[in-house]
Amino acid sequence: VDVGESTDEGEKDDEADREGCAQAVNLVNKGGGRAAFYLLPEMGIAGNSHMMMMDRNNLQVADVIQGWLEKQGLYR
Repeated sequence: VDVGESTDEGEKDDEADREGCAQAVNLVNKGGGRAAFYLLPEMGIAGNSHMMMMDRNNLQVADVIQGWLEKQGLYR
C-alpha cells in the first residue's frame, strides 16, 4: 500500500502533540508509506492553529503541502 501523508504542525501545539506526530510519521514510513513532519514556525510560517487552512496565511501552508505532493510525484 502506498500511503502519502504530510503532517503540518502550527504554532499552537505542545511537545506531546509533536512527539505523537513524529511517531505517526515514523510508523507510516516504516510500513512502506511516505510521510513527512513539518514544524511550520521553524519554516517561517507563524500564527497557525489546528485549522490551518482557514487561517489568514493558508496560502503559505498550501504551498508547503503542494511542495510535498510534488516531491512525491503526486502533483505537477
